[in-house]
Amino acid sequence: MKLLPHAPAFARTAGAAEALQRVTLEVDKPYSNVGHALLRLLGSIAGELGDAEKRAKALVRAAEKEPDDDAIVVEADEAASEHGDPLLLERLSKKAGAFRRTEALRATASRAIADGDPSAAVKLLERASEIAAPEQRPEVARELNDALIAAGRGEDAVLRELARADMPKPERAVRWAELARIRDERGDASGAADALLQAATEEPTASRWVAVERAAEASGASTSASTRSSTRRAWRARGRWDRGARPIPAARARRGHAARSRRPSRRREVMGGRSRGRGG
Repeated sequence: MKLLPHAPAFARTAGAAEALQRVTLEVDKPYSNVGHALLRLLGSIAGELGDAEKRAKALVRAAEKEPDDDAIVVEADEAASEHGDPLLLERLSKKAGAFRRTEALRATASRAIADGDPSAAVKLLERASEIAAPEQRPEVARELNDALIAAGRGEDAVLRELARADMPKPERAVRWAELARIRDERGDASGAADALLQAATEEPTASRWVAVERAAEASGASTSASTRSSTRRAWRARGRWDRGARPIPAARARRGHAARSRRPSRRREVMGGRSRGRGG
């Protein structure tokens, strides 16, 4: 619509609020035949004037007239959800249900990515994730993660995945390790050590605990001390620590202890020799 970009200028004119009120009353009359273009313009002017109710009502009516227009549906969803009137949202859902609005949000987000605005895409897809139908959620989640990464918010993308309750522990460990890499690349050594500690907790292998130890040492003395303590406590039930602060599996530790117990000590050898000498 050619007049839509001029909405801010219209809102700044003298008597704009009174004019908006008069036009709104005409639009609200029964059997009024107003096109979606004018309704969208009224909604934009109302938004510029800070009138959330008039904006939401105008845009919902525009979406009712053009439920196949992605841009109008997205604007109506945003206005109605921000206004918070459940009756208005219900009215919108009759013409553009949650499934349709989710598809409109996804399509608009895709265009935002193509236009080089991933931050706008993130906002759209976050809204889509709130209202998506179960069959839409996996694709919406994938698209949101891609948009977060494109917007330079890789950590948020990983944390969203970690929020899934159904993720297996080995996969969670991989995600925590990925988060550690992201944090380390931006210079957050302490945060990287914490993420690696979570990875080792999810999947307690020797290699993961060694990675925790090394990250803790790299992050500084204070963090290193606390993380080393956590690491040793976790390994206490599974193994031992050698002098180089490397975990030794418990089975290996037991074998070493058994071998030492079978080997006579130097003191026992000396004492045995003295006893034999006196006996002779």
